[in-house]
Amino acid sequence: MLPEPSNLPPLTPPLPPVLTVPRRATSWLIWLIRFIAIALTAFSALFSYANYPSLVSRLTLSQTITATANKPSATLSFFRRTEVVPDLSPNQLHIPRLELAAPVQLANDNQSATLNALLLDGVIHLAGSALPGEIGNVVIAGHSSSYVWDKRQHYGNVFAGLPALQSGDLIWVRTAGQVAGYAVVSHAVVKPTDVSILAQSHGATITLFTCYPIGTTWNRYVIVGRLIWPNIAAPSSQSGQTNLTALPTIR
Repeated sequence: MLPEPSNLPPLTPPLPPVLTVPRRATSWLIWLIRFIAIALTAFSALFSYANYPSLVSRLTLSQTITATANKPSATLSFFRRTEVVPDLSPNQLHIPRLELAAPVQLANDNQSATLNALLLDGVIHLAGSALPGEIGNVVIAGHSSSYVWDKRQHYGNVFAGLPALQSGDLIWVRTAGQVAGYAVVSHAVVKPTDVSILAQSHGATITLFTCYPIGTTWNRYVIVGRLIWPNIAAPSSQSGQTNLTALPTIR
């Protein structure tokens, strides 16, 4: 005798219960995703607008560097062959690779108010650091970006191109004395608390730094150069002490 249909075993195991997300939770999740997307878009637009001059400067600089990639006068090898020293006006910085020329403002102290005021009209030589051509470390800082609405800044993106410098590129600088030349030997990205870059060296070096990435004060981009001209460095006339516990905000 065949078993009753009601006693037959099931052909498949029962399916687990289906979990459903309440409609209210789904709407909330969609709203959150849209809010984050709008916030990110608005932030990107505001950041680009605020830093428009510096971003354009970087684009223009990239084109300049491409056009001058084989520019011999920008390199140490060219100087060794020719020993051509540029004729700079007093208190001027010149970086051939970047086609950069900027006034050097000499700081009497390293207070934030002093440095920010001087940065309106050029790059700054930090008080206490060596002077160009002397034994020790010449420390010069400059802006990498400025706000589009800040019309006071005449050199607001003067150091935006520092990351493009290559080993062996020349840096020329003059304060009140003779012209001094340096060749790039190293790059670094450091935290704002890393004041070791300000330390005075036993040789003759130059340190250039600026805030990095462009539009932020998160880090500092640092270029270090070694003296190539004059052949013998003069004794230092400075204290060698910058008395800073953190790197200035050179946005």
